Amino acid sequence: MIHSFLDIAGVDPNTQDRVNGQTALMTAIREQDLQLVQALLENKMVDVNAQNWEGETALMRAVTMYDLEVVKLLVEEYGADLSIRSRYGATALDWAEKYRWTVDEVMRLLSPKKARNV
Repeated sequence: MIHSFLDIAGVDPNTQDRVNGQTALMTAIREQDLQLVQALLENKMVDVNAQNWEGETALMRAVTMYDLEVVKLLVEEYGADLSIRSRYGATALDWAEKYRWTVDEVMRLLSPKKARNV
């Protein structure tokens, strides 16, 4: 059913809410709805690097939710950009440090293949 809705012509999965600019992907991550996250990511129109009004991305949201599975999916499968900075200058790695991720977790996130311009 989710896929059917996302495939309807004219539905923009990157539409941002009026409150703080969250996309459907950011909201699905916040709600920890892995099925919806995966369905959204499979939609070729979804911009994994879209930013809300504060400049935060879906990757940053996944980091704040401490959702390692979604972080890995965004970075390794869908090419989420680690170098994007929020309005306050923070990257997803800065958020990982703030939320006290372990060194091993950060190293996995920062594999040489993924660490573009960070």
